[in-house]
Amino acid sequence: MALLHVAGLEALEVYNTFQWDTAGDDVKVDKIMEKFDRYWNPRKNLTFDGQSFCTRNQQEGETIDTYITELRNKASRCEFADLKDGSDPL
Repeated sequence: MALLHVAGLEALEVYNTFQWDTAGDDVKVDKIMEKFDRYWNPRKNLTFDGQSFCTRNQQEGETIDTYITELRNKASRCEFADLKDGSDPL
C-alpha cells in the first residue's frame, strides 16, 4: 500500500499491530487513518491532570496573573466546568 510506503518503517510497524474489526478494513484508508489517530493522539489522564491542578502552588517571584493563567490552563485539561463566567475564585 502506497500510504504505508510513504509513511515509513515506523508507521508500517505500528500498522502491523492493528487489530481489525471487519475483513477488508485493513485496506480502507479511512479505517487505517482512524487507527493511526487513536494510536498517535495522546490519551487524557484526568486523574493526573486533576492532581497537577490541585497541587500547583504559586512560585516565589511569580505574579498572581501568571499563577492564575497557569491554573486556568491546568483546569482546562481537567474538564472542570467553565470558569470564565466571573464567578470563579481565581
